[in-house]
Amino acid sequence: MSLLIQEVPTTDAPMELLLLADPSEDKVRSYLPWSKCFVASSAGVLVGVCVVKPLAPGAHELMSIAVQPAHQ
Repeated sequence: MSLLIQEVPTTDAPMELLLLADPSEDKVRSYLPWSKCFVASSAGVLVGVCVVKPLAPGAHELMSIAVQPAHQ
């Protein structure tokens, strides 16, 4: 299986998938504006997402990561 990983605007973050990792939509929305969002797709199907928040030069925090259950 080949994966395509690409950054997407946080406004396009797949919330339904992010809620698999954190059921609080308010919490997810609280860190999205200061983060970067990356999605993974296989054959055009979204299979995963992660959100990373920059903290300082060379330091980042993984805020959320989720994979579709069928692809875990």
